[in-house]
Amino acid sequence: MATPNIINTSTVNGNLVVLSANTVGMSNVVINSVGSGQLIKINTVTIANYNTSSVSVNVDVFRNGVGYYLNGNIVVPAQSMLTGLTKDSSVYLNEGDSLRANVSVNNSIHITVSYDVYS
Repeated sequence: MATPNIINTSTVNGNLVVLSANTVGMSNVVINSVGSGQLIKINTVTIANYNTSSVSVNVDVFRNGVGYYLNGNIVVPAQSMLTGLTKDSSVYLNEGDSLRANVSVNNSIHITVSYDVYS
């Protein structure tokens, strides 16, 4: 199905997801499945480091087999938080796209994503 026209959508649902990211490859944070008939707007990405040392984080949009970095090897200082994406620079996930993340140290980072699903 084609991506919905956001002007003529019948439903917009707000969502929040939290991921405890790991170091084994890229973990899917938000997925827009092929054939979903939906468009997903990523509003914010917040990255919180609850570890006692700095941690590197990668966040990307995975499209057509390629990862495109939103935040590449960004260092989050110990016990701090940074905003990886704000609503002013939101991105859209078309059908088949996903937002992914990984970190340099397991059990150290929570990634929170606020997004809207248009259908």
